[in-house]
Amino acid sequence: MIKVGTIIPTSAAALFAVIAVLATSALAAAGEGYGIEVVEKAPPAEIADEIKAELSSSAVQISGPDGLRYEFWFAKSIVLSEVAPGKELEKIPPIALLGAAQVQDVENLDFREDEVLPGVYTMRYGLQPEDGNHLGTSDHPFFAILIPAERDQKLAGIADHDDMVDRSMEDTAGVHPYILAMQPLPADAPGEAPTVAEGQHDWQYAVLELPGSVDGKASPFKIALVFEGIGEL
Repeated sequence: MIKVGTIIPTSAAALFAVIAVLATSALAAAGEGYGIEVVEKAPPAEIADEIKAELSSSAVQISGPDGLRYEFWFAKSIVLSEVAPGKELEKIPPIALLGAAQVQDVENLDFREDEVLPGVYTMRYGLQPEDGNHLGTSDHPFFAILIPAERDQKLAGIADHDDMVDRSMEDTAGVHPYILAMQPLPADAPGEAPTVAEGQHDWQYAVLELPGSVDGKASPFKIALVFEGIGEL
C-alpha cells in the first residue's frame, strides 16, 4: 500500500525493477526529472465534505521536469464486484469515485492531448465507449474522468455515464471530458508501489497500489496511471 513519506526520485526508480508486462511492452525506469512522493496532506477545501470523507488523508504528488504537476487523493476503498487478480479494473462499478486531484499551473495534457486547466477535480471511473469514434485509440478502455469539484458535490449525485461526461467537458478545450488512462498490472508485478515508470510510446506512468475491497474485505490492486502520454487518436 502507499505509505506516507515514500519518495521515489527518478534516480532511484530503477532500484524497484518495475518490469511488469503492460500490453505488449514493459515498464522501465521513468524519464529524467520525473518523481513521486506521498505526503500527509488533507484534500483541498474545494472538495465537498461528503466526498472528502471518502478520501485518503495522504496525497500522492507527481513531479515532472517542470516541477509539481499533480496531487492525487485516492478513495479509502474502491469497491470491486468480485476478486479478479489482474482484472480489477474490469470490476469497478461505472462512475465510482476513484479520488480527487489538484492539477498544478504547469502544462498538463490529458490522454487526448487536451490541456488540463489547473484546479481541483474529482476523479470518477469511466469506460471508453465501444463505438467507431473510439476504436483503436487505447489498448485498454479504463479511464479516470476529471470533473471540476464544484460540479461533483455528492457521492451519489451523478446520474449516469453521460451526466459524468457532461460535467467534465463543460470547460475543456475540446468536446471531450478530461481523461487519464488507467492500465492493469498483474498482482505479482515486481517492485514496490508507488513509483514512476516509462512504458510504450514513451508514456510516463505512476505505478500505484489502490485500496480495493470485495464484500468489505481488503483486496488491493496495482495499476499504471498514464500522467503524460497521448493515445492513438
